[in-house]
Amino acid sequence: MGVKAFYHHNLCLCRRCDFDYYHMEEKRRRKLESCCIGLDGEREKIEEEEEAIDSLLEERKSLILSLRKRKRSLLLHIKRKKQQQKVADDGGGVCVLTDEFIAFEILTRLPVRSLLRFRSVCKSWLATISDPSFIAAHLDRSARRAPQVLLATIAHDHPCMIGFHSYDESEPMLVATFLSGIKFARKQIVLALPHHCNGLLLLTTMTKLLVCNPSTRELAVLPEGSHNVLTWPGRRLNCDAGFGFDPCTNSYKVARYFYRCYDFAARTCSMGFEVFTVGGGEESSWRLLPEDPPYPITNMVPSFVGGSIYFKVCNRLHSSAPKAFLAFDLEEEKFSVVDPPASLGPVDDDCSNMIIVGLGGNPCLVCWSKDKTKIDLWISEDCSNHAWIPSFSINLLQPVKSLCFLAYHNGKLLLRLKDESERLEYYDPQRKSFEPVVHVQKELAFYVQENTSIRFFPEMAAVQLTSYAESLVPLQPKLS
Repeated sequence: MGVKAFYHHNLCLCRRCDFDYYHMEEKRRRKLESCCIGLDGEREKIEEEEEAIDSLLEERKSLILSLRKRKRSLLLHIKRKKQQQKVADDGGGVCVLTDEFIAFEILTRLPVRSLLRFRSVCKSWLATISDPSFIAAHLDRSARRAPQVLLATIAHDHPCMIGFHSYDESEPMLVATFLSGIKFARKQIVLALPHHCNGLLLLTTMTKLLVCNPSTRELAVLPEGSHNVLTWPGRRLNCDAGFGFDPCTNSYKVARYFYRCYDFAARTCSMGFEVFTVGGGEESSWRLLPEDPPYPITNMVPSFVGGSIYFKVCNRLHSSAPKAFLAFDLEEEKFSVVDPPASLGPVDDDCSNMIIVGLGGNPCLVCWSKDKTKIDLWISEDCSNHAWIPSFSINLLQPVKSLCFLAYHNGKLLLRLKDESERLEYYDPQRKSFEPVVHVQKELAFYVQENTSIRFFPEMAAVQLTSYAESLVPLQPKLS
């Protein structure tokens, strides 16, 4: 073999070795990459399993805490029942009043503002004040006291805040106590009459529906419901929502109607109805009812009495609609037609001369005369059949622009009368006489915020009054 052939042979061997080495390295690199990919996949699986285990541990921890809390609540409830039974049993021996029983009875008589501070005293007081049975007992005592009036106000110098003030007519000083306030991003020019139920309020503003407890300062902004295409002529707010308590599910519900389309000339429309459960959790949303209201509903503030929300039927959008009310049962979530008394005589369209309010826990139908100087009242002791019984009449000395029934206490009606200004008066059906309480614009002072100077209500751009009983009722229900 010559030198040239030998050199060529060795060069080919070197090139072949380089080629084999390159392929070996390439195979090794791909194998390492596949191993790394496999390891990454295993690591991701391990991380996912660790997250799942952590979430299970958190769920187990929260479940244990909730069970312990429920156990403490049940033990406290059983203990309190035994103490009450021991106190009630006076047949054999001396009654023993325990410290827990005495503390319970004292705390239920205190205002909410004091109870909120006393939760920090000790763990036992915190457990007692947070207990659903205590909240119910405190609400019962609050409702049986002299009636309170809540004033929802919008000040000229605070147009982006709605303030809540409480006025107790049994107090000697004519001062409304500041409870809380809600701030908005834009000015609130008008405010509909708040709906009150067990210390909670439903507010209808220019932009939102809100549920709040002014005493505890809890607030929930409801999500936007179905679009209502109907804007009533001459009104800047749609009073399309009612608010009440469902004792079957122990929950508070907001019920509202909405119009999909309408034609006043043809007297036709299409509308729907939806319900929102307050405190239903993160997934709370409006539930559209499968059955639409049987008749169109007019834009008047609905009222809640005896488990049902009462709406007025709109005769202008239905050719054969009755001059009556629609009662929406919060438990069954169904409608029923409530006719006015047959002896009432001619009824105005949309029942504009009458309303249904609560009187002693029963539905009360209130009807105005055409000259606005006489008011007739019918009571129904049956919330299902609505058999109206004539109760009494109120003769006004002069007509008023509006009259609102706020409370019924000790056989007297607390009324809000509005003409040039607003005033509160008691009406005694037995004596057929009025008793002045306070003139809102001239006599009643208030605080815009806590610890600020006293002002008077003529400075307010808007004032709405409703009956009120302060309570600890939470917007998010607790375990019982």
